[in-house]
Amino acid sequence: METVSREELKVQFTELGVQIDEDVLDVCYELCVKYGLGEADLVESWIAYSFSTSNGALPTLDNIRAFERVEFINKKKPSMSKTSYVPIFSAADNNSPIRNSSSNNKCKTPNYKNSQENFRLNFSPAGFSPDIYTPSTKYSSRKNSGQVLATVGKSLFSWESKSQNMNVKEYRETNSKDWKYFYSTLRNMSLIIEDSSMELAQAILKHHALPDPSPITNQTEETIFIGRICLIEKNKPVFIYDLCSSDDGKEDSTKELDLTNINEFTLFPGQVVAIKGTAVSNKVVATEIFNSAPLPLPPPPSFSGNLEICVAAGPMTLSDTLSYEPFQDLVNYVIKNKPNILIIIGPILDSNHVKITEDGVAETFSDYFTRLIKQMEESFQNINIQVFIISNSKDAMNIPVYPTPVPSSNNFSNNIKFYPDPCIIDINGLIVGITSTDLLLHLGKYELSKIQSNRLGVLAGQLINQRSFYPLWPNESDFVFELNLWQKYSRLPVTPHILIMPSDLHCFLKETAGCLIVNPGRLTKGMVGGTFSCIEIQSQEESLEWKTDTHIAAKIIRI
Repeated sequence: METVSREELKVQFTELGVQIDEDVLDVCYELCVKYGLGEADLVESWIAYSFSTSNGALPTLDNIRAFERVEFINKKKPSMSKTSYVPIFSAADNNSPIRNSSSNNKCKTPNYKNSQENFRLNFSPAGFSPDIYTPSTKYSSRKNSGQVLATVGKSLFSWESKSQNMNVKEYRETNSKDWKYFYSTLRNMSLIIEDSSMELAQAILKHHALPDPSPITNQTEETIFIGRICLIEKNKPVFIYDLCSSDDGKEDSTKELDLTNINEFTLFPGQVVAIKGTAVSNKVVATEIFNSAPLPLPPPPSFSGNLEICVAAGPMTLSDTLSYEPFQDLVNYVIKNKPNILIIIGPILDSNHVKITEDGVAETFSDYFTRLIKQMEESFQNINIQVFIISNSKDAMNIPVYPTPVPSSNNFSNNIKFYPDPCIIDINGLIVGITSTDLLLHLGKYELSKIQSNRLGVLAGQLINQRSFYPLWPNESDFVFELNLWQKYSRLPVTPHILIMPSDLHCFLKETAGCLIVNPGRLTKGMVGGTFSCIEIQSQEESLEWKTDTHIAAKIIRI
């Protein structure tokens, strides 16, 4: 056996987040020599023993002696049977200040005796191998943390938390725990699409003061048609479904759309439009397209002082590890800057993460999610903050269907609130619409556009124009979709003051129809850190009318 080193033994403990006293280190060194163990072998055996027998206890002198009796001395005695077990590991991160968890789960973060500066908050799951939470060298060596990538509005951004008496509620009740899925017949689904399309078409006609539409038949004089854009395929003509046709569901209801005379447009499947033009030989020659019918804005919010909101969207950990370092950095940022509200948008426990698909997590997804949120909750116990957690269909503990209900949760304080995807939250009259679904990415796959600039902003504005969190139809092929719930909860009842819609595409801030649209980006992008957003809502001044463009400021920051 190679020579055992006290220094290497200490390093092995430290890398797993365990601080060890010198006298205990001496005993561990003696065990290595006595039983012919390498440094890593002993440390891994200790971690497995501590979690399986004492909920992750520290390596004290008494605990190490008990460990020796169980693992080495007693195993030398003959026995009728031998119990085998799979070792379970856990880790703690170096970067977070703060406190250990009071969770009663079987796998717990060890209770360290260090000073508060050295306490480590463990957001990693218990795993069958330490590889599951190995910290990322690339992430820790980044040099652009805190860089501001985009801003909008005039901001004070003093970020000195002022206590607010916030009345927080859902703008409309969802009761997502009672949702039922896939009870619709094909006929009912067809009626839902037809009714919602016709309702929106009538709103577009009214918004643009257009005359009554005509069926798409031979019309040599310019007239108004209404329709729904059909599936757009590459290098093929665009077709429109005639909403005024009496031949419901027949091929004659679908006409080719000629866009030669249109200078700018953005079209996608499911989009409801009104068209000015002529119809010749089953082809609509468009001269103008109308696709917007934004709903009215709600009244101004009422609160004293400025309201500060921090928004971050998952994934929350890097693609090669479950160490959750970016999430820990976000927690530290919130503790330091003390916003009034933190909005966390899933996925938090990404079901597509390689460490999850490889079955490396040694606890249930629900237990791990609960423990992670509880540890975050404890870290915020000395600041006045409310945390909103938005569901995502990619979260491993959630139902993988859109709209997505809240996960099963319990024993959280009133400051932790869970909302479905999508949702609309009312904060003292400030209406915030949130979706965790990457609609921009979905639209980008199927849209046909001819625009001069700001393509992403124009796409995002389609949610407001089409009055829906998800106006694409048919929906993305690998995206499980419940149409009944879409009709009830995905259609906008009002234009929100703020619309938050994270996407893998480039982060941005854009004002549309009196609504500030925020794509905060992702907290992580592959193996590198991503971005999050800070929003400041200023209270109304007596001499100035409250508007989003004058009273809301935002910035996007690199984690």
